[in-house]
Amino acid sequence: MPSVRQPRAKTPAHLAHLVPHGITDEAMEERNRGLARRSDIAVITRDDDFDAKLESLKNELEQGTDPFKEKADEFKAVNPGHKVRFLSDKVVGRMGRRGWEPVKKTNGDEVKVANMTLAHMPTEFADIRDEKYRREGADELARASAKLTENQEKIIRDARGLGMDFAPLSDGEVLTDQRDPSRSTSIGVTTQRGGGL
Repeated sequence: MPSVRQPRAKTPAHLAHLVPHGITDEAMEERNRGLARRSDIAVITRDDDFDAKLESLKNELEQGTDPFKEKADEFKAVNPGHKVRFLSDKVVGRMGRRGWEPVKKTNGDEVKVANMTLAHMPTEFADIRDEKYRREGADELARASAKLTENQEKIIRDARGLGMDFAPLSDGEVLTDQRDPSRSTSIGVTTQRGGGL
């Protein structure tokens, strides 16, 4: 049996000051009636090849095209003895190009994808540069490790002076679970670069 819509009751006068008129059923009904009478509402459609652009983008995504890789491969095909990298304009503004030269088009403009500039460096220079930064990183890691050891030794000396006897775990020490001796792990950090997993 279809339901019969009951007429809405008016807000009682003694409660009207508690309820803002804009959220009442009467106000909503007035707004709806006003919308039904409006003649200035129109739907505008444009044919600006949106569907074609959307389809093109969909095809690119399905094919897995990568504009960064495409530009890099184009340059490497012509200049096989160079390494390439995309540099962020923001980082270049802050830190400089750091030895990388921008790849230029025939008209002299830099090759860009989004806000990234394609840059190149001869492979032998790039390898020397990479090795320099590897050494600097390893040296920094060794300094940090030595500082940590020095700080731990100071804490141990100070604690022993107060009558406490403990020592931090050292690199290579093996921890074994007392409840489950088959579970154990070695202490320390092992680093490896390259080679994959």
